Amino acid sequence: GLGIEFLKHIERTGVLLHMLDLYRLDNVFQDYLDIRKELELFSDKLKDKQELIVFSKADLLDDEMREHIL
Repeated sequence: GLGIEFLKHIERTGVLLHMLDLYRLDNVFQDYLDIRKELELFSDKLKDKQELIVFSKADLLDDEMREHIL
């Protein structure tokens, strides 16, 4: 889990930033859903927060895979 102290801390933030690893392309969507589920179970405040999603490690993918993702 994310940890109670961490979840309490991020309740005070204005926006949540999710950094997801594109190199785990087969699991990246499920990773996001797992995080969202834990946030929703902890607090309605977290469930309704504005979110930004950032994909990391895109530079490790070849051109064909980047085009496919886009």
